[in-house]
Amino acid sequence: MNDAALSRQLATLIAGEVAAGLAAGPGHDVALEPVDAETEPGVRLSFKVSGPQTGSVVLWFPGSTATNAARSISGPDRQASAEEVSTLLRQAGAKAIERVAESSEFVDLVITVSSVAPAPAPHSAAHYAFSFPDGSLGFVGTTATLATTESPSRTNGNLELVLDVELPLVVRFGRTVMSLKALSGLGPGSIVDMGRSPDEPVELLVSDKVIAYGDVVIVDGSYGLRITDLVSRSDRLRAVESR
Repeated sequence: MNDAALSRQLATLIAGEVAAGLAAGPGHDVALEPVDAETEPGVRLSFKVSGPQTGSVVLWFPGSTATNAARSISGPDRQASAEEVSTLLRQAGAKAIERVAESSEFVDLVITVSSVAPAPAPHSAAHYAFSFPDGSLGFVGTTATLATTESPSRTNGNLELVLDVELPLVVRFGRTVMSLKALSGLGPGSIVDMGRSPDEPVELLVSDKVIAYGDVVIVDGSYGLRITDLVSRSDRLRAVESR
């Protein structure tokens, strides 16, 4: 199984296990059903993966889903705090890791919960719906990026030759298609619709190839990029080799 297929399988498996931990009840089985992406603010539960494959898994829950999960434990008449929601997601993530480790495909991986933080849904996440015992719906978005760990004997020799090479990085906020007529009519004050929401992550490119996604931040008065998702290590190396 290649890294991309393994990434999808692990992402879906962890999402299912966490959803089951949040919504399980007596006589209630939790199943994931594919749905369109949710757009409301939410919370990311991130995992770090190491071992034969390295990378990360990110689950994203809309705020309403995270709150409903906390209420199912603390009681319907009590508003759960952000700290309680974070603790609940961490606990559900830790239990999911234990169950995932029983799968033969992932028994050699070391998976840990790395963070819980408010954030938009990851770029290109697969989204699913699941039900709570009371019949209400919850939603989860999931994505994973895994790369097979390569032995030093295979990679260090070539990498040492290029580690000091400086590469131009380009941040792309969006792109669009425009007719020649519209292009020729541009002037000072013209507005070009880039076809993206301000909340969507921007793209980081090397040699016209996307290697990461992130959020724009201000660093010492200058623009910076906080990485939220990376392509696999092998894809990043291929982007460098294509220069």
